[in-house]
Amino acid sequence: MAVNGQILLKRGAMSFEEARQAAGAFLDRVFVPRELILRTNGQVSYIRLSSRTQKIAAVALCIVTWWAAFATTSHVVQRITLAAKDRAIADHQSAYQDLESELTQTLADQARLEAQIAGLSLSLGREIETGGELAQQRQALEKRVYGLRHRLTSLREAHEGVINRFRELAMSRAQAIESVIGLTGLDTHRLLASVEKSGTGIGGPLIPVNEASAGLDPGAGLAVSLAGLNDQWGRLFALQEARRILPLAAPLGQFWISSTYGEREDPFTGEKSHHAGLDMVAPLGTGIRATAPGRVVFVGKRGGLGRTIEIDHGHGITTRFAHLSKILVEHGQQIARGQKIATLGNSGRSTGPHLHYEIRAWDRTLNPINFLEAGRLSIEG
Repeated sequence: MAVNGQILLKRGAMSFEEARQAAGAFLDRVFVPRELILRTNGQVSYIRLSSRTQKIAAVALCIVTWWAAFATTSHVVQRITLAAKDRAIADHQSAYQDLESELTQTLADQARLEAQIAGLSLSLGREIETGGELAQQRQALEKRVYGLRHRLTSLREAHEGVINRFRELAMSRAQAIESVIGLTGLDTHRLLASVEKSGTGIGGPLIPVNEASAGLDPGAGLAVSLAGLNDQWGRLFALQEARRILPLAAPLGQFWISSTYGEREDPFTGEKSHHAGLDMVAPLGTGIRATAPGRVVFVGKRGGLGRTIEIDHGHGITTRFAHLSKILVEHGQQIARGQKIATLGNSGRSTGPHLHYEIRAWDRTLNPINFLEAGRLSIEG
């Protein structure tokens, strides 16, 4: 029986080796060595692609395809989560409006009943002989007033509960957006100060701190809560405006990165140099899209960058797209997020077709990888 087991093991090993050899032979037939002939300005050059190089490229393409599918799935999950939060805010706002209407009607009923009580008191003094009947009416009215006051107390508590839920939702949404902005490396306080100074991004439901609301809470606690809610809502909308103008989208649908942001060896001189952006490789002529809304402030050739577009997104944030093949926008044009603005090229100081992509904030460059990662986790608003 042991001998039979050894025979089976040997057969299994031989089958695995045969399968491995067959797979290797298949890959060798598919990825045979190839030569690419390039002709530039009358000069002909040859690039030899070995079988091993082609296999590595195929593996890299599979990895990039998997990554794109994973990123898309994560983005859809984030959008579903944010949509649920928006629906919750809308539901609570509707409940708050219903409570406001009921509160107004109850206050009107209370005022009317108290006026009737005052009138009955005067009649009681003039017609003491009929006081028994009037006294009964007065007691009935006072009982109703007591019930209304009890109802007002319940409404105040419900009112405070709605305000607290609103504030918690606003704080939760604001914290999520603030964490996304923090991933980019931007100074969040400076960005919000710029948004608030410009007067954009401030909004939300106005919840007035009026005498009626203050009257529900003798300690003015409700008025303070309302003021705090309005402040929190204003901060949320400022954060939403800040996120709206940030370049969180990718300029290309599919790409691989040939050179990251930061220190690198210059591809022409081999010397250490600072790379101010991200080199993103895709086929020549691939469409390039704006990563955030803004206004085109530069179109043309810019030194070694070749054909270049610069977009101002406001509040000190700009993006730059270089080594372009064709420019599809004009200076001063307003651009929407995702709008096609150019095609990928090889102009300027470049070793091959790719997009040089930069993000600048207040005259200094930032790592675009951080913005792409933040965009993957962002809530678009």
